[in-house]
Amino acid sequence: LDYEEGTWTPVVTRDSNPSGTPAVSGNYIKTGKLVYVQGYIILNGYSGGSGQWKCTLPFTDSGHTHYQAMGKCRVYMDADSADRQFRVHQSTNLLKLWVPSSDTVYNSTISYLIWYFSGSYTIA
Repeated sequence: LDYEEGTWTPVVTRDSNPSGTPAVSGNYIKTGKLVYVQGYIILNGYSGGSGQWKCTLPFTDSGHTHYQAMGKCRVYMDADSADRQFRVHQSTNLLKLWVPSSDTVYNSTISYLIWYFSGSYTIA
């Protein structure tokens, strides 16, 4: 049985990277091809950047044909915390912030955020 527990340091990026240093933490459990992750990211005073908000995961996704939603998450951002979700982007090690009601990635500029997330995904 392939079993592993560990930590990783989530890295927050955008298409054009903002400036600032986040407080981050990530833990994972990998059993075979299933990875369970939990983490948090706190950004305060970020500036600049544009495009999609993304966060790295510890392993690359298996390449399913759709975005896979994280099981649980909570998002606090510049008083904008409604209708947000984290989804694993297929064939990458990226978790993207998503707007389910419009089925689009979140790309607004913000200077403050707290993300908590946990869930599982499959790897190759």
